[in-house]
Amino acid sequence: MAIFNGTGGDDTFFGTAGDDTITGLAGRDTLSGDAGNDLIDGGADNDFLSGDAGDDTITGGTGQDVSSYESSPGPINVNLLTGVVTGAAGNDVLTGI
Repeated sequence: MAIFNGTGGDDTFFGTAGDDTITGLAGRDTLSGDAGNDLIDGGADNDFLSGDAGDDTITGGTGQDVSSYESSPGPINVNLLTGVVTGAAGNDVLTGI
């Protein structure tokens, strides 16, 4: 388990295999979890967010944010009404994406 806290600038964080908390604050951040059930919060500005494996909670915050599943080992299903993602990358909850 690790805790990553961003700055007012552009930050890039890559999580660990444990359950991480990754917070970007302001700036155009690139935040990626790893295996584990991560809490990822982009904060202000436009961010690129990726939970990777595990059951993650991903919050975009203000700005136009992107949540990527390009590293998923298989298919996923995204319900845009509920913000729930299920499939090969785990079961995630998206807010503000």
